[in-house]
Amino acid sequence: MQHNEPTADKLLAICYALRGLAAMQADLAQPWAQQMIEWLLACQNDEGGWGEQTRAQNDDGCAAISDASLSANVLLMLLDVWGADHPAVVKGMAWLLEKQRDDGSWRQAAQPPQSLSLETHGTILQLLARYQALLA
Repeated sequence: MQHNEPTADKLLAICYALRGLAAMQADLAQPWAQQMIEWLLACQNDEGGWGEQTRAQNDDGCAAISDASLSANVLLMLLDVWGADHPAVVKGMAWLLEKQRDDGSWRQAAQPPQSLSLETHGTILQLLARYQALLA
C-alpha cells in the first residue's frame, strides 16, 4: 500500500475493515494487514492525533489539523490490535484528552470548528471506556 493522502474516507474504511477482522479473530499479523496498520501509524500527526492530510500535501510543511472523530476511530482499531500500551495509542489518547473542552465535548477540526455530532461523541466515549477498562 502506498502512503497516499489520508482522507477521512480512507482512514475510516481501513479502521472499520481492521476492526471487523479483529472481531472475527483474523490473523492481523499477515503482511496485508500489517501494511494497513503501518499506513495508519504513518498518518499519525506528531502531537498524537490523525487528520486528513500528510505533511507532503500541506504548503506550510505542517501536519494536517488532527480531528477528534478520525482520531477516535483509529484509536479504537489500535486498541483492538495492540491494546492500551502501544506508544501510538498512548500518544493519541493523550492528544484526545487534551483537546476535550471544559464542557466535556470535542470540536471538529473543520474550519470554522463545529461541535461534533452525538454519534461522534458516543464513539469517543466508547473509546474512553474501552481504554480505561484495558488499563484496569
